[in-house]
Amino acid sequence: MVLNYSFEYLSNNNTLINFLIRIADESNIPFEIVRQNSIIDFYCEADVDTLTSFANNISTDLPMSIFLKKTEVKEVDQMPKKTLFEDRQKEFELSFCPKCLREVEDESSLNYYNPFTTCDLCVPSTKQNQLIYSQDNQEIHYENYKELFVRVAQKISEGLRLKVQTHSGTFVFKKYEPTDYEPKLLCCDLLSLSKTFVASKEELIALACIEKPQIKLAFNAIFKQKHNLDIEGANINVANDLILYLLSRELTELNIEFLQYVNEDADISLNFNEEPREKIFVPKINILDNNQVVFLQNSNYEQSLNSMYHKFDDKNKGQFMVLLHENNLLDKTIINFYSSSIDDDNVALYSNNIGSFLDILNYTLPKSIEDIFKRIEEDEIGKKLLGNYKKTFPKEYEYALSYDISYLNKKSIKSFWKIVQVILGFEQSVLDLATSCLLEKGPRIDYKRFEQDKIYNQEFDFLKLIRSGISFKLAGVESNTISLGYVESYAHFIALIVDDVNSEIPLDGISLCGDLFANNLISNFIYKSITKNYKIYYNKDFVIQVS
Repeated sequence: MVLNYSFEYLSNNNTLINFLIRIADESNIPFEIVRQNSIIDFYCEADVDTLTSFANNISTDLPMSIFLKKTEVKEVDQMPKKTLFEDRQKEFELSFCPKCLREVEDESSLNYYNPFTTCDLCVPSTKQNQLIYSQDNQEIHYENYKELFVRVAQKISEGLRLKVQTHSGTFVFKKYEPTDYEPKLLCCDLLSLSKTFVASKEELIALACIEKPQIKLAFNAIFKQKHNLDIEGANINVANDLILYLLSRELTELNIEFLQYVNEDADISLNFNEEPREKIFVPKINILDNNQVVFLQNSNYEQSLNSMYHKFDDKNKGQFMVLLHENNLLDKTIINFYSSSIDDDNVALYSNNIGSFLDILNYTLPKSIEDIFKRIEEDEIGKKLLGNYKKTFPKEYEYALSYDISYLNKKSIKSFWKIVQVILGFEQSVLDLATSCLLEKGPRIDYKRFEQDKIYNQEFDFLKLIRSGISFKLAGVESNTISLGYVESYAHFIALIVDDVNSEIPLDGISLCGDLFANNLISNFIYKSITKNYKIYYNKDFVIQVS
């Protein structure tokens, strides 16, 4: 009997494959692996009883991953004749695997509560197999690891700060007490997370995955009200190291749900003298509402991508080329939108037929608010519009004129939104106001290009962007509603560019790069605005923007 396990795995690393190989080897079962882009097909052949046992092993020993999206299994006629995959070594260090975790939790195991338990696929080991526990610079004896973690947890519950050496670095923790600044927290118990934060099912699963990422979550309304908090949320991760995991278990027993990372002196410490051979990197991610994972910080990728990125002077081109390689798109025609909070924006086309990049849209920033107003007044309608605005909102008008926008040296939508914020007198940024708006749709804002015959090297007409905002403010539309219109209409603008380019050069897909596209509100509007069946691509393992 031959079974085919098919996995949709949205990463170019071989973590899933290496775990499958280990499980198959331990089950003594013949197998073949075929990988084609994001699909990994694992074939195995044996009798029914052996395959049933193997299926049980997969269910217990194959870790959850933020990259694993779908799994199917079916019976097939025969094994593939030739494997298309050659085994490679792991490319980066991972946190503890399910197999090691079972060992440290099993009271009958020799590795019960041993934080140095490891295997060839997960946490790196050290030569020294002992944690040094000290207080007031004096080493404190303990009989076993269970006793150690119980004692340390008790000290933390009493308010002491712990300095702990882990496989991802050395940190100082203390019991979390809500304050008016955004904290970074270690969650000790995922089951209690919802008491404090708003988290989707996908975010909860991601936190528990083998990659152990950091995710920013919003405080729930009850918690914010109870503690009178003005901040929105916190950066959260769970233990990515057995030292922190075992400590978290004991803290949970004491009803301590979070530890806070702090830059303070410690009262007690846990360390092992030898530094790990390699450190575990904690990636930072965001999960869009379409379940797309985007990396805000990461180093767990094929390092040759860095060289590829730095070959280009323009960051947007480097980012685009990396995306094309990660997604095997070099024989396709793709339009890329790069929208950033720290770099110049860009819209570019790549086509195998062209063999290079073609800039579709250019942004030019105005020199001053005064220059913007003068250009608006060049026609009678604009002159009347600005006159009404000056009369109705004199403070906003005068403040805008006095505002120096020369520091906005990045040619980006984010810069134009800042100019809109200044001219319209918004107290918060356009994106923040749009996010707080309770409406589903905003007014249609004019995102236009200067007319020309060719589809490339077009220029953005920012005057119409500003004029339409002034018109809606004069009409009495609230600032958060206008802001929602700016964000929603930007998505419509992207969709329009896609359709226009596709009418001239048929596209195989769209790609999105830059940190603005890691924002859920923007992402949702884009998916709603693009009505045709275009495939949308993101970077896989590489960050959505290099900071």
